[in-house]
Amino acid sequence: MRFFLLLLLTICLTSCQKESQVDPKIILSGKVEPGEAGFLRLETSARFKYHNQPELKLDLQVQKDGSFRDTIEIKEGHYILQTGNNEVNLYLKPGDDLQLKLNNGNISYDGEGAKENTYIKERDSLIAVVGGNNFYQYFSKLPEEEFLQYANSLEEQRLEVINRHGEMDLHLQKTERLWANVEKAHKFYNYSFTRETVETSYVASKEYPDPLAELDLNDEDLLHVGLFPMLIYSHFGNIASDNGMEEWEYIVKDSFPITNSEIREVAFYTTAVFSMKSFEKLDEFYQKSQEFIQDKKLKEVITKQYLALKELSPGKPAPNFTLRNMKDEPVSLIDFKGNFVYLDFWASWCKPCIEEIPAFKKLQKKYKNDKIFFVSIGIESNKESIQRLIEKHELNGIHLFDPSKEKELKDAYSVSGIPHYVLIDKLGSIIESFAMKPSDPQLYNQIDNLLE
Repeated sequence: MRFFLLLLLTICLTSCQKESQVDPKIILSGKVEPGEAGFLRLETSARFKYHNQPELKLDLQVQKDGSFRDTIEIKEGHYILQTGNNEVNLYLKPGDDLQLKLNNGNISYDGEGAKENTYIKERDSLIAVVGGNNFYQYFSKLPEEEFLQYANSLEEQRLEVINRHGEMDLHLQKTERLWANVEKAHKFYNYSFTRETVETSYVASKEYPDPLAELDLNDEDLLHVGLFPMLIYSHFGNIASDNGMEEWEYIVKDSFPITNSEIREVAFYTTAVFSMKSFEKLDEFYQKSQEFIQDKKLKEVITKQYLALKELSPGKPAPNFTLRNMKDEPVSLIDFKGNFVYLDFWASWCKPCIEEIPAFKKLQKKYKNDKIFFVSIGIESNKESIQRLIEKHELNGIHLFDPSKEKELKDAYSVSGIPHYVLIDKLGSIIESFAMKPSDPQLYNQIDNLLE
């Protein structure tokens, strides 16, 4: 009898486990109105993607009548559906059977996953209304009390939308609440710095909130919030600097406030990506990274950046390249041998790059008769974007472009963000692989000394 009951229990547990297993695939189907979209493409969202969410890029087949249906193996997370000239944010998880209807730019949902994506649609509508303001144009101009009230109201509006969709997936609810919390913390953190650019005498009041006070910094779900790594990078980076340490040294200390190993690893990695170029203890940092980082892919990125920096140290030969100019003629770095070269990696979509244009033109004008060439390398997918900007801002100098060599060139010069500047001597060797920007007055002193 005991054996029989045990057998029944085993069968029950096995069948229950089978029933609870979630199909790793989703069914995505629907219909677009004629002329609404010639193609559909599903890809991972760069802005909202979850931590460790794999990259996905998939074209969906649209039939002549506008219908489409595809079965896709997918991980839980945030995706973008490109529909012709429009983009729609989607939240997808294994087991979904989501039906979409696109009509005159509007989208509606049905089936498993509809509740979550109806929420995403409402969230995006709210972001479109209140998300356009940035610190330099709006927040930094507000007095402290008014800013705090506004930042709190933005969080409340996000939370109200989440609360109205209380039947949606619980994990999505949690991560969306964390997004609202982190966005407010990010605003709190940045205001105290940006306000000083408007009111030089500004000092935060005693009542000014601690930006991180409402966050459980050991909650791994915070890693699903794209702003979180940058928030802790900025916050703890300042603490490290105030205590005479490089950022990575603080993170590996036993006294570091975050104890969760995965979050500490992400904090260390984020610091490496954004600050490695300025580390004075570069070799010591790299040795520690190999002990501290467990994720193989993160280790590989750090190693690649470290080796690139070692190859870009002063006196090392600058990596040669051959790109195309605006006349589609080949131009190589070695063509400028015997002259100093100032490389500018930029793009038409890069706001900080555009902001440097007046200073860059002034720099070129001052040294137009000297033995220094100013070479702008466009990080663009098409030449027309560069040409339009050249004409709009009446830019001179040498403009190069070749999307087929973009990744190779960025890796060679360790370009993790733009604008990025490199200064090269007459022999083709590196002077500075992370040179000063055109608007930095010290750059003029440096160039004057080189030309003497």
